Parts: sequence; C-alpha cells; structure tokens
Amino acid sequence: MRTDGQDAPLSAADTITRLEAENATLRRALEGEHFARDPRRSVTTAAAAGIIGSPLSHSRLLEMIVETAAQVISANAASLFLLAGGGGAGAGIAR
Repeated sequence: MRTDGQDAPLSAADTITRLEAENATLRRALEGEHFARDPRRSVTTAAAAGIIGSPLSHSRLLEMIVETAAQVISANAASLFLLAGGGGAGAGIAR
C-alpha cells in the first residue's frame, strides 16, 4: 500500500528508502529528548524531586539515604555513622 497517494505499490527499494528517511527523522527528533533515552532515570528523578520537595524529618532523610545507598550497591544491610568532631560521641543509623 502506498502512502504517497498513488495507486501503484511501492517497490521494496522505495519502501526501504522511505523507512530509512523516516527513521532518520525520528532519531533527530529524539536527540533533544534525553528523558526518552533512559525512562528509568526519568522516573527516578521525578520521584526524587517529589520526595525532596516534601517535608521530612532529618532522621527519615538519613534513613532514605542509607536505604538508597544499600539498593545502589545491592547490599542486604547498610549503616551510616555520624561522628562528631573533636572525639565526641556519634550517632548511627542502620538498615
């Protein structure tokens, strides 16, 4: 079936040429769409923006940092230790 309004069918070479041109046009359109290249990163970025914009306690924010770090390195457990300067006592958060 022709897409150029004519009745005669397109040859295979004409079809390939038309499809290559269409692919090139679509690839150029996607060059500026960096979010389309990595949808997982786009969703993660959007989720992070929503989390960062919401009110959180400091302890919950630290828990989220530890949870994310554990996921990134595929760890079963993670911890974050905050050490006070000058040799004072520190606080730790474990997951």
